[in-house]
Amino acid sequence: NLTVENGAGVGSAASFVLRGIGSYDYELYADTPVALYVDGVYFARPQASNGEMFDLERIEVLYGPQGTLFGRNTTGGAIAMYTRGPGDEFQFQQRAAYGTDNEIILRSVLDTGQLGTSGWKAKFGYYRRQMDGWQEDLNTKKSTSPGSRTVNSFAGQLHGDVGNLKVDLRGDYRHTKYRPTAYQLIGVTQDVIDYFSRSPQYGGDPFVYTTERTLLKKLYQNNAYPAAKDRSWGTSLTLDYSASPAFNIKNVLAYRRLKLFSNNDPGGQGFLFGEVLDNATFLPAGIAPVTPLNALTTSRQNQISNELQITGNLGQFDYLLGLFYFREKSFGSQFVDATFVLGGGLFALNNNVGKTFNLKTTSTAGYGQISYRPAMFDNKVEITGGLRYTRDEKGFDQILYLNGGITGTQALKKNFENVAGSLSVNYKINSDVMIYGRYATGYKAGGFNPGTIQPPYNPEKAQAFEIGIKSDLFENVVRFNAALFHTKYDDLQTTQFLFTGTEQLNVILNAAQATYTGGEAQLTVAPTSSLVFNAYVGVIKPKYKKFVIEDPTTFQPIDISNTAHFQLLSKYNFGVGAEYTFGTIGVGELSARVDYAYKSKRYWYASDELNPRNHIIAGNPANILSASIMLDKIAVGNSELQIQVRGDNLLDQERVEAGADLGALGSGFVTYARPRSFMLQVTGTF
Repeated sequence: NLTVENGAGVGSAASFVLRGIGSYDYELYADTPVALYVDGVYFARPQASNGEMFDLERIEVLYGPQGTLFGRNTTGGAIAMYTRGPGDEFQFQQRAAYGTDNEIILRSVLDTGQLGTSGWKAKFGYYRRQMDGWQEDLNTKKSTSPGSRTVNSFAGQLHGDVGNLKVDLRGDYRHTKYRPTAYQLIGVTQDVIDYFSRSPQYGGDPFVYTTERTLLKKLYQNNAYPAAKDRSWGTSLTLDYSASPAFNIKNVLAYRRLKLFSNNDPGGQGFLFGEVLDNATFLPAGIAPVTPLNALTTSRQNQISNELQITGNLGQFDYLLGLFYFREKSFGSQFVDATFVLGGGLFALNNNVGKTFNLKTTSTAGYGQISYRPAMFDNKVEITGGLRYTRDEKGFDQILYLNGGITGTQALKKNFENVAGSLSVNYKINSDVMIYGRYATGYKAGGFNPGTIQPPYNPEKAQAFEIGIKSDLFENVVRFNAALFHTKYDDLQTTQFLFTGTEQLNVILNAAQATYTGGEAQLTVAPTSSLVFNAYVGVIKPKYKKFVIEDPTTFQPIDISNTAHFQLLSKYNFGVGAEYTFGTIGVGELSARVDYAYKSKRYWYASDELNPRNHIIAGNPANILSASIMLDKIAVGNSELQIQVRGDNLLDQERVEAGADLGALGSGFVTYARPRSFMLQVTGTF
């Protein structure tokens, strides 16, 4: 019940969905319900979550509301990533890879080792990735076609042991330049087809659309604008002091900054021309450049956070106390060109819809947790409880534009408060089997909808009940983990994309009540030391208890709880995999791995009434097959080489990765995941 995919049109964004809860909005004002933490630092913006991380040590997936420790906006769960710290010995590792679409990856990591007897050591890394587009833009070349990408990333860490104090200073920088995957129009009205199809008569490119969902590998794109690009950087200082097992104090201070510029072409077209009317007189104004939709977006964000934790062990008790502070400032600007085709398909109006906004957020929290192991149960039972108080203060102002004129302004402030918590009981049947039960609540702050004049939307709150088992059986030959869960949401936040021709809105609505009931199981079997099988399955059965919207035809409130969909949710998913180590063959150790994953159909929007093309643009069931073969531990003098060949999407499935209904503009669009690809990778450790 975990999905991680690229964000549509935003090369640095990732979409995390846990147990059916995730986000489909990559604007600066939208908080995600699955929080991302890297080395203990909260990454507030999804636009910065898809960085090419190198030297990753481990990933922790925390399912369900995290009411106590990971409390900020974690109604769905949290993803915690940890990079490997500096090693004690000098080491240099170089990786080079080449693959489909002229993809090149270079990765260098240098460990200084212990610097004499000072107690200090450091690590430095550089990462570069470049690739041609995997869709061909007939107006340009492969290197600047949709899907092309260039990334340069630097990272460093300094670690010191000063008595009982551990010091970690980290820094990272990433610059990405890319052309988003091409949008493909579908569900196009006849008027829109008739109008834009006349473009070649006026010297323009052909109108590109599909009547059936199929990946177009060659198309026309409007490359008049520069490529999208983002820059992000950050630094953190972690101080960890241990006075005794009963008292440990840790502080993580961090600063991050993000700058984005994107030229999204949701209309998915080249240079189109058409007959337009004057916006004031509605008289013919001649031939002009036209587009179903094109958006220029500029975003800037910076954040500072500080988290203080005191932990310790007092016999049968473990305790944790924490304080969290977070401040964020964001600026967003988006100007959308849209050609609104009039009835009959002969004429159209060119509109430019714009918005600029500023958002300030200050979040503070205090939390505590205690675990108790009663002596009467021989330390087999552990009871853990915790509480967290959160206060979010948000300020927002915006200016709305239409064709260069101001159509509205708004300034709002809103505070949100919440007390969340968790209670769990673990029982170790023996050293290999543990069963548990857990109750937790979660909270995601309310906020504002730039692009429209309306009040703030409400916070989202969740209550989760979970029981499960974790086990290593038959002397670690079999690992079996399973869980059943039931989560209740109040004011569940859902995103709707609306376009009227003079307004472009990503509106967050509050569905009054919803429940998610499901389960998951994971199985790993190692029948021999050379062979490992793994499998998993996840099932989610959601239900709206109440979901009231305004009917777009009658303008009366209607309850759509029986027909509304759950965004981004795959009700069924499963996967199987196997890895076999052949042993030493010739110069190295040979191994191979194959994995298959399935995810059922997904919808991007909740309401068919507000987005009538919801079914046309929905994500098709995913069948994802990947495999790799690796020759490892190849001795070259005092160094060691590793050679790997990997293939992804081996079934070459045309998998819809995102979609949107363009409403009154008369079409929808879909984007696809990358087709079948291969890569050869060589890694040397010196």
